[in-house]
Amino acid sequence: MKRRWMVGMVLGLLVVGSSVARAQEEEKEDKPRRSRDVITADEIAERGDLQTAWDAVKRLRPAFLRVRGSRSGTSGMDVLRIYIDNIAEDGEDALKSISADAVFEIRRLSASDATFRYGRDHPQGAIVVTTRRTMPLLR
Repeated sequence: MKRRWMVGMVLGLLVVGSSVARAQEEEKEDKPRRSRDVITADEIAERGDLQTAWDAVKRLRPAFLRVRGSRSGTSGMDVLRIYIDNIAEDGEDALKSISADAVFEIRRLSASDATFRYGRDHPQGAIVVTTRRTMPLLR
């Protein structure tokens, strides 16, 4: 009698434990995974304290701003290129001129992706900002 009771309790605990684990897995699946190469408007809005695209990049994906392996003797081509609505901008200060509310997406392109998309001279890749005003044009 005592043994049946113990077996029943152990089985009950196993059922409850597996149900909790399954619920936790489903909850994790409901949350979208954040890409390490993209900052979305939703992510910026969740943060709430970001004023510019520069703030968003600096606080949410600081790795976007890291320049990898500078080569000595180059002619200034080791800079990270910035594109706003697919228009090349001069330097990272361009990110400071864009309101965080205007951003639809900020994407980091690798050197090869940036070269494929925009042509030569992207040894450090590029940051591409898509604003909300251009989104209807892209659909």
